[in-house]
Amino acid sequence: CKICNKTFANVYRLSRHMISHEEGAELRKFKCPECGKAFKFKHHLKEHIRIHSGEKPFECNNCGKRFSHSGSYSSHMTSKKCWGRYACDQCDKLFSKQSSLARHKYEHSGQRPFPCDICSKAFKHKHHLTEHKRLHSGEKPFTCKKCGKCFSHSGSYSQHMNHRYKYCKPLRMGEEAEVNDTAGPMATVC
Repeated sequence: CKICNKTFANVYRLSRHMISHEEGAELRKFKCPECGKAFKFKHHLKEHIRIHSGEKPFECNNCGKRFSHSGSYSSHMTSKKCWGRYACDQCDKLFSKQSSLARHKYEHSGQRPFPCDICSKAFKHKHHLTEHKRLHSGEKPFTCKKCGKCFSHSGSYSQHMNHRYKYCKPLRMGEEAEVNDTAGPMATVC
C-alpha cells in the first residue's frame, strides 16, 4: 500500500485494504479480520464473514438452495427460480431440478451411503463424512486469525467468528494458542 506501506499477498487483498483509506472510512469501525473490509454496522460484518467461512444459514423451503446473505435469500424467494416444478411426495418441498429432488429424497430414505472407515459411523452426505474424519485425524483447517483457535468444522469456525469479539483474547507476538486437554485431541482455547 502506497499510503501506509502495508504489504499484501495479492492484488485483491490490497484493493480490499484500500477501502480503509477512503473518505468516510473512520465511520466504518467493524473490520473483517480476513480481508480488512470495514463496515459501519456489526451485522453487516457478520454477513460479510460468511463469505470467508462458507456458512449459508438461509434456506429456500421450495428448492433447498442455501444463501449466506438475507438479501440474496429474499431476492431468490421473490424470483421465479424458487417456483419448483418437482415436488417431493413425502413432504411437499418443491425443487427446480429433478436432480435436486433426487438428492433431497435421501433425507426420507434413511440411507447413509457414506460410512467412516475408522469407526463405521455412516452419513447421508459425503461432506458430513469429510468433517467427521477430521475428528479422527485431528485436522483443523479453520483457524481464527485473532486468537489462533483451530476448528475441524466450518460451522464451529463461523460461530466463533460471529461471537469472537465478546470472548476471543488476541495472541501476543510469538505466542501460541493454549492447548485444552479436556476438549479432546488438538483442541485449542481462546
